[in-house]
Amino acid sequence: MFINQILDGLHFINKPQRLFFQSLFQTMLICQSAINFLALARHSNLNERTFRRNFRKPFCFASLNRNISEHCGVLSPEAVAQDASFIKKSGNHTFGLDKFWNGSHSRVEKGLELSIISLIDQPNQPSLALSAAQTPPNLAAAETDKSRPTRIDFYLQHFLKTVPHFPKAVKYLLADGFYAKLKFARRCWSEWLSPDQQTSHGCQFAISFWRHPKTARSQTKV
Repeated sequence: MFINQILDGLHFINKPQRLFFQSLFQTMLICQSAINFLALARHSNLNERTFRRNFRKPFCFASLNRNISEHCGVLSPEAVAQDASFIKKSGNHTFGLDKFWNGSHSRVEKGLELSIISLIDQPNQPSLALSAAQTPPNLAAAETDKSRPTRIDFYLQHFLKTVPHFPKAVKYLLADGFYAKLKFARRCWSEWLSPDQQTSHGCQFAISFWRHPKTARSQTKV
């Protein structure tokens, strides 16, 4: 299988972990219900505790996704994009529950959020996810609260952790206006680009931000 060849090429995982991920990806393709540990155990030969135990172990998904993108023909992307994705979730015991911005409804709602960094291949125009990290709850709402990090601090740390997995051809960062803050831009500029790249005319740091035009809501006349 395609994924087995990629897992065999990852030298930072051992054989038991490689066999586990091979079984995991195969089971996810045939699982008809919601994908959780119970459903995965029901459709495979592995026990539920095996899935829980292996998911507690560290694994570099960014390296895996980088190898998948290269096998898909995305060899020299020139840009990466970062944005947050809202996930609707009910209940009170799921980790990460907080109030996040839901772009589909243009309002703040209770749920989960993922910070996603993807590779942009301009000639073919695909976007392949490179790294995803769940936004933790109860972060500081303003910079004046020095006791807790803010969400922009979390997005920044996620970006900096993913930088070592960027292809060398990447020289643009695409994000919306929320990321256009001096703290984010300065740290990205100083820690992402080398001094030679910072002074090179061929390497630029750009934040592209946009805003949807607001349309007036029609009122029903009674």
